[in-house]
Amino acid sequence: MASYIPEGSHSYHHLEIVDIRTYDDKRFIKCKGATFHRDFKNPSGFRVIHYGLTVKVVGYLVDYVDFELDKGDKIFVIGYPEDDFFRREGYSIKFPILTAESIYKEDYLKYFPRQQIGEQ
Repeated sequence: MASYIPEGSHSYHHLEIVDIRTYDDKRFIKCKGATFHRDFKNPSGFRVIHYGLTVKVVGYLVDYVDFELDKGDKIFVIGYPEDDFFRREGYSIKFPILTAESIYKEDYLKYFPRQQIGEQ
């Protein structure tokens, strides 16, 4: 049974950065990701579904995004979903967005290769 956790971070994503945008003191990272679903009609047994996601970064993580992240980097984001608004004169659009609480750059595997960890 699935449950919804109304507070705290409960959304985890492995993403690739497409673009980083700056608005005031916030950063918006446009990303692409993929998820795997069981599909017994497919020979591999899985179906890959690609999706786009915008990550909103506020607070102390803004400096990390400015100095450490670039287009094409693979990141792991822990956050929570919320709604954001795009406002223009005469209309506004509400869209889902992920607010980041932690961001990790996925280059740790070059420092800790899996083969060597298992052998030691």
